[in-house]
Amino acid sequence: MPVTQNNQMEIALGCRYYPQFLNETSQRQLLGHIQKALCEAPLFQPTMPHTGKAFPYV
Repeated sequence: MPVTQNNQMEIALGCRYYPQFLNETSQRQLLGHIQKALCEAPLFQPTMPHTGKAFPYV
């Protein structure tokens, strides 16, 4: 994937990757915020009624 003049690349339709946009310290701070948010509000995985099995995704 070619990098454009403003140092970004489109990795999927509408999704752009900006290498080195955040330095290591900022990345670690962002990770900490994400981990804290996940502890307060865990990701949800729906389950089937009665069986409790994970909801099948198509």
